[in-house]
Amino acid sequence: MTDQAEKLRARIKRQLEGKSAKTIAVISGKGGVGKSNFALNFSISLSKYRKKVLLFDLDVGMGNIDLLLGKTAEKTIAHFLTEEYSLDDIIQKNYDIHYIAGGTGLNSAFKLERDRVEHCCRN
Repeated sequence: MTDQAEKLRARIKRQLEGKSAKTIAVISGKGGVGKSNFALNFSISLSKYRKKVLLFDLDVGMGNIDLLLGKTAEKTIAHFLTEEYSLDDIIQKNYDIHYIAGGTGLNSAFKLERDRVEHCCRN
């Protein structure tokens, strides 16, 4: 049986063992300034130093990380949000980095129903 602090103890243990993840966000108030290019090149550089990288393109519907990699994503974050896919299902790999594509050309906005919100929060 676990108590309320179990997750905190596990997190501290991972940090002490050197297994904690670091998160870097690349943001700007303006479009077209090179965020995706910088994030992708920085991710590729980190992978050359044997760092594990998960590049997450959160520009849903207008994402271009997959295109910059010369690929067309089979699954995107929209698939996770609207269908029965887990995060593991939508993670793709190229150039020794893992990435989640934001997707391009989304034809319509989508609304998350309660069951989808619960699915997203569980994963």
